[in-house]
Amino acid sequence: MSVVDTRKKIQDLVRAIDGVKSAPYELPDALSTDALPCALTWPGKAAWSLQAAGLKRQDRTYVTRIYVLPVVQGEGINDGCQRCLPLLQNVGAAFLADRTLGSTVELVDAIIDGGYSANMLYRGTMYHGVEFTTVVTEKWT
Repeated sequence: MSVVDTRKKIQDLVRAIDGVKSAPYELPDALSTDALPCALTWPGKAAWSLQAAGLKRQDRTYVTRIYVLPVVQGEGINDGCQRCLPLLQNVGAAFLADRTLGSTVELVDAIIDGGYSANMLYRGTMYHGVEFTTVVTEKWT
């Protein structure tokens, strides 16, 4: 599977999670409040290797950030934090429930949640949100 297709599969998985309102395939120029919480996934670093005669392997990191609520100066932090907390459970559980992204990859090998953040920057605006890093193993001939 290609990086483009794997990223789409991750977006599909996250879009179906309770509490996520949108997970577009294309990166938006701005995040409208109607689309929040909005999940966006970026492909990260990868390790490429040959496993055996003719068998290739890629272990790629994908970072999924879920932007929940803009951080507005002068407002308290609690509302943004409280809205993020259920996502930590829901997203982690969704990745554990589908470790092969619908039988399209070998394995979602690692699922690391970065916890709650009150300083997730997107195109000049700060958001409350959560971040997940996953390592996806793919093999092919």
